[in-house]
Amino acid sequence: MFAAYVTVTVLTATALGYGAYFDLVGHESIAVIADRLGVPRSWMAPLGVLLAAGGLGLLAGFAVP
Repeated sequence: MFAAYVTVTVLTATALGYGAYFDLVGHESIAVIADRLGVPRSWMAPLGVLLAAGGLGLLAGFAVP
């Protein structure tokens, strides 16, 4: 069961990292989705930081029980 926990946690943290990167660099595909949903582009950097914090928080769970 621990292997499944580690696998899911690392995959989720990786996905959050990719999302944070795309938000922070202003990738066009993310900008198109944000425009369609009505999210201002000025929110992309703060949302990217939140995604990165979420990924780091998941990985911190390995060190802090």
